[in-house]
Amino acid sequence: MKSDIHISSTEKIDWIEIDLSNDDLFDVDYILDQYVLFWKSLETLCTAECCGLSAFSFYAEDVSTAAKHVEAILLKEDLIKLTGDILRSDKNSVISTILNNVIEKTVFIKLLEHIIKHIQ
Repeated sequence: MKSDIHISSTEKIDWIEIDLSNDDLFDVDYILDQYVLFWKSLETLCTAECCGLSAFSFYAEDVSTAAKHVEAILLKEDLIKLTGDILRSDKNSVISTILNNVIEKTVFIKLLEHIIKHIQ
């Protein structure tokens, strides 16, 4: 069982368990791959290879700081596009090698919305 995604000291995105027995996965790395420096900057608690999403700090100030390592406007636009692509997909879960996770679709969309909100 995965843990919730903490986005501040008092807020979290509730984790939803998924059925990994099917191939109903939407690969999001076609966008995430373009912003490796951003994701690496958020990878402060461990490594994605070891801990998956738990390796990343998604606190607002950390997202804002990490966005300074890339073209923030393009990152925001691409994450908005990715959100739309996921919503239009009939897949129920997303997969990312960069984040080393398979994540239920609505959970990942909430995470993207949080990140987008805090990119300056």
